[in-house]
Amino acid sequence: MKPSLLVLVLGSLTVSFVAGCSDDRAVDNPSGVATSISAAAQITPGVTGGGTFTCRDGDDNEVIVTHGFDLRCEGRPNNLQLNWNGNRFHLQGLEDRECDEDEEEGEFEIEIDGTGRYNGESGAVICASFADAGEPGAGEDEVEIVLLESGGECDHGGDEVEFEGDVILECAEELLTSGDHRAHF
Repeated sequence: MKPSLLVLVLGSLTVSFVAGCSDDRAVDNPSGVATSISAAAQITPGVTGGGTFTCRDGDDNEVIVTHGFDLRCEGRPNNLQLNWNGNRFHLQGLEDRECDEDEEEGEFEIEIDGTGRYNGESGAVICASFADAGEPGAGEDEVEIVLLESGGECDHGGDEVEFEGDVILECAEELLTSGDHRAHF
C-alpha cells in the first residue's frame, strides 16, 4: 500500500497524519500501519492584551478608557475595541502597522494606522501604539491613541503622532492603570 498524507490546518495549528503499510509487519508494527502525527503552532509576532487607562476626549474631558486587542505585525487577526463613557470604537481595517523591539529597554511595541466604527458608524480614523514594557502591565505598559472622526488623517511621523481632523479621543503615552499588554514573538 502506498503511504498517504492528510494535513489539517486549523487557524495557526497544522496537524499532519501519515499512514502506510510496512513490509515487515510482524516485526515493526503488528497492525501493519505506520503512523506519524505532528503538530506545529505558528505564532505571528504581535501584541495582545487589554485593561484601562485615562486620556482626553474631543471636549478635553478626562475619561477612563477600557480596551482589548489582538494586533499582529503581519497577517491576521487584528482586533481592537475601545470603550469609554458609553462610546465605543471597533477596528475594521489597517492601513499601516509597524513593530519595534527595544532590547535595551525590554519593550515591544506595535504602531497602527487604521479605520473603524465609532458608535456604529464606519469611517473613524485611528493612529495608535501599544507597548509591552514587562510585568506587571499596570504602571509599565503604554498606550498612545489619536482617534478622529471620518475624514481625519493621522500618521506616526517620527516621535509623535501627527494628525488633522476632529478629535474623538487623544491619549498621549498613557500608562495602563489596570490590565496588561503581552508581546508575542
